[in-house]
Amino acid sequence: MPHRLSSQSARHDPLASLNTRHLPDLLVIARVLGSCPDASSARAMQLDETGIVLAVTTPHGESRCRVDFAVADRRGEAGPRLTFRRLVSRAKAAAAKTS
Repeated sequence: MPHRLSSQSARHDPLASLNTRHLPDLLVIARVLGSCPDASSARAMQLDETGIVLAVTTPHGESRCRVDFAVADRRGEAGPRLTFRRLVSRAKAAAAKTS
């Protein structure tokens, strides 16, 4: 079972950080990599070594989607911040190709 990186950390709350500092990035991830192109908002619900679960708001209501990290990032060599930045870069690059 993968170790969960949750809001239980005493010194740093990665979910709170994502949800306060990276909302535009989470929205791009949801729209492009989470297959929710009509999303109007997204927030992180769960984060583990293999990916992120987002709560996504669309015109049809709220749903959840999971976006996996790239296989190379799952080895744990990069820290969580770098892994997230790579996910954002992947989503933005994919969005640029479709516009």
